[in-house]
Amino acid sequence: MKKSALQDAHGLRYYQTPRPRPLTEVAEEETRSNLTRIDTLSGNDFTQVRLGTVLNGYSRSLDGATIIYHSHYPQADTALIVRARRDQDPIEWETGPVPVAMEGQKISFAWIAALDAGEPRRRFHLSVNGREWFEFRGLREDEKSFRISGPGDSTLHFRATHRDQHGDLFGFMLLTLTRGLAAGERLRLAVRAEDAESDRWYMTFEYPLDSRVSADNIYAIVQEFGSRRQVVQVDVENLGPPAEGTVSVDMVPTSVQLEFGNNRFVLTAPLVNRETRIEVSATADGRLLGSTEMTLRPVRPFDYIPADWENESVSKTLEYAYDDWCIARLAESLGASDDAYRFRSRARYYRNLFDPETGFMRGRLADGSWKEPFSPRFSSHRQDEYTEGNAWQYTWFVPHDVKGLIDLMGGREAFIAKLDELFDQSSEIEGTNASPDISGLIGQYAHGNEPSHHITYLYCYAGAPWKTQERVRQITDRLYGPGPDGLPGNEDCGQMSAWYIFSSIGFYPVNPADGFYVIGTPHHERVSIDVGGGKVFTLEAAGASSVNKYIQSATLNGAPLDRCYITHNEIVAGGTLRFAMGPEPNREWATGELAAPPSLTP
Repeated sequence: MKKSALQDAHGLRYYQTPRPRPLTEVAEEETRSNLTRIDTLSGNDFTQVRLGTVLNGYSRSLDGATIIYHSHYPQADTALIVRARRDQDPIEWETGPVPVAMEGQKISFAWIAALDAGEPRRRFHLSVNGREWFEFRGLREDEKSFRISGPGDSTLHFRATHRDQHGDLFGFMLLTLTRGLAAGERLRLAVRAEDAESDRWYMTFEYPLDSRVSADNIYAIVQEFGSRRQVVQVDVENLGPPAEGTVSVDMVPTSVQLEFGNNRFVLTAPLVNRETRIEVSATADGRLLGSTEMTLRPVRPFDYIPADWENESVSKTLEYAYDDWCIARLAESLGASDDAYRFRSRARYYRNLFDPETGFMRGRLADGSWKEPFSPRFSSHRQDEYTEGNAWQYTWFVPHDVKGLIDLMGGREAFIAKLDELFDQSSEIEGTNASPDISGLIGQYAHGNEPSHHITYLYCYAGAPWKTQERVRQITDRLYGPGPDGLPGNEDCGQMSAWYIFSSIGFYPVNPADGFYVIGTPHHERVSIDVGGGKVFTLEAAGASSVNKYIQSATLNGAPLDRCYITHNEIVAGGTLRFAMGPEPNREWATGELAAPPSLTP
């Protein structure tokens, strides 16, 4: 377990100081992509294809559906998307303006585009300022470009530079105009698809192209020329023909070859022990392409997974915190006090992603700022900060320290109000690529996916066990049944059924590793569990039903029980847990601070 928790993978690398490595190894890792390079825009494209001066072909979106998606351009991860089916509206956007120096000249508007490849090839139509100029099709799997003519000697040229794991094409679309445009003029571009009841698609990425330089820290240390240095990532965007150039980091130049589009370089900088401002610049054929200042940050372990460096960062940080708590418990039982302290500290890292302004767990960048924009309803399947969910569903994943989460949210009353809001609001999920696992919705509570399964029982930690009783019955009565649709989501190794079995018996392991079972509402008048060794644990609830769902009182082996949990040891010892049930909630039973199950926070 310890070895797994200290591995250099899945975001865990940010929890420990990186070991020095060769720069070539770091560069290979940082420039690795799921997309395969298949071509470039070469010098011939600027001569034989007769491109004009390249200008930005996307400045802002005007209409259409959007999606978070990968691309060959590291900064471009949202796109306008249109599919070849009846229910899809066209996508529309605006180009950048024509500079004064380019007025009346031949120009090529360029934007980042992607196209579904393979058969059947569907038709798409590009309009310019409301008039249809071009019709193009999806490409065959062995194709990577097209060039078609339009009105007034205009041309539309698509050049795929990369192919993804699905075989789809990513590259640049260039609209070349020979007639002059006035200074400041922008074009309004739109793409519609044929009605073919098909999911074949075209995308325009929402990223303005420009010649510029940007830089960021890389979480790595290299050994170079007998000294340790840290590493920076420099992106040089070049909208001109391929050129020889230089990239300078803190006044130290490196010779490079610049292609059209984005060029990523992994270079070194002095090792610093405090935040330090340095300059980064780039030239192409002797002319300055751009420069920027960056803050060089010390290479020190984080206490969260940075959202700009790792996908699903919130889910990973929260789930690792629980895993670390489990390791700490094991270390304690083995007498490994140093390991227990280390992992108990890491078990509190969840706190670093709670934003008190919004009241949610959300993505935090490497510089400590919150990732923007943010909506707790938004989901993009495994492309954003949450795994198969959104902030509403993942904020509650602190099963080892529910008391700590209650404190973060402002106390018991605020916590209960937030839980109520989860269940009572609209079930609308934002985002065109929302995770299909978000199902079985009651408000934003998603019972169809396992990360939500403990949430209904959290009322017990805040002194409102009667609300747990109410919600559990709501779920079992509404979302489960004997028919083909009797499960509200993916069964996933039996968990959807396991939740029902536990809940219908009358308790649930919110934290499966702490030895406590949180009491919900028994569905049966009598359940007997053979716990081995000739012992039986029995639960009795006379008159239990969908109406008589509220616990009025309880006894364990004849003694009054005024807490909303039982222990594993109490179950395996055998005995009888007896409930008195009724149609109205008892707002006094098991509501005290000591009635709640224990947490990491006292």
